[in-house]
Amino acid sequence: MGHNKRTWVTAMFRIGISGSLTALNANAGSLFGTNEPPVISIAELEKSIDTAHDNTCSHIISLAGWVDSFFDDPEYTDDEVADARASVQQSVTFYRNLDPTFKTRVRASVNLPKLNRKLRLSFEGNDEWYSDSFIGGIQETIEESTRESLNDPSLRLLYLFLNNPNVDLGMSGGVRLSEDAFYAGPRLKLRHDLGAGWNAKLTHRTYWYTTDNLKAKTELRFDHLIGQHNLFRQSIRSNWDEEKHDDVGFRHTVTSSITQAFKNDSALRYAWSSSHQTRPDPRWTSTTLSIGYRQSIWRKWIIIEAAPFVTWEDQFGWDPKPGLAISLSTLFEKEPPETP
Repeated sequence: MGHNKRTWVTAMFRIGISGSLTALNANAGSLFGTNEPPVISIAELEKSIDTAHDNTCSHIISLAGWVDSFFDDPEYTDDEVADARASVQQSVTFYRNLDPTFKTRVRASVNLPKLNRKLRLSFEGNDEWYSDSFIGGIQETIEESTRESLNDPSLRLLYLFLNNPNVDLGMSGGVRLSEDAFYAGPRLKLRHDLGAGWNAKLTHRTYWYTTDNLKAKTELRFDHLIGQHNLFRQSIRSNWDEEKHDDVGFRHTVTSSITQAFKNDSALRYAWSSSHQTRPDPRWTSTTLSIGYRQSIWRKWIIIEAAPFVTWEDQFGWDPKPGLAISLSTLFEKEPPETP
């Protein structure tokens, strides 16, 4: 009797399990919207991963482009991003125990029509390529700064032999109007997706001037997306001037920055920049820590920035020199990038 009871219980348990499995299979289609349980294939998984990767790359490029446009980066103006762009910036820098200094900067660029974006004309009021992007154009009064903003104008034409998302190769030629000095040389840009939310861009230019021989500039940038609206950038820039080779050699500038982009056309940038030169003896010459807040006012194309900073310089015994830089920029671009 006990044996028959155990047999009956075992049989009922098996029938119950079998019925439950049958019901689950029968209802799988209604639960998942198909007649079969959902199965993700390897191909679909790889496609989803590739889509996520492409979206991340596009977001990095979009955010980096907005940051460069909003902060009026010279590389953005020189790029073939916008068909036409111009900017005017007035800045003043205050140092402790020193008189303020002023700088006015004017630049513009336009893609010439009917040439499939292969020919670009650029203008600079003061040729920062020729002088010095750090000290060129600095004046003691705003009147002098405004008057000198077009003191050393330069016109440049860039023709691209090769122009695709990863490689730009072209030839530049121009003239410094103040001295009728002509210059020409190649320009190369390489872009590469490094994966894991990193992008890299290498830019190199070499110009031969009829008055001062060779000048070369190289910049390597690494951009990394942090969250949805924060961009980390590590850049290494190297300048070389044949005329100053014995005194300076190669001058390298290493900059690390994090930019937070906000929805109300504003951004906050934290930056640490250090400079190094190789002659007469290799040494670090300066380092600067800064925090800059940039905000559109009244109109999207009118932008003000305030950036407190501290600079340490070798020539002053590395004593800290605090300061404040304030700038007002007016940007002219038909369709500026929207905040990502």
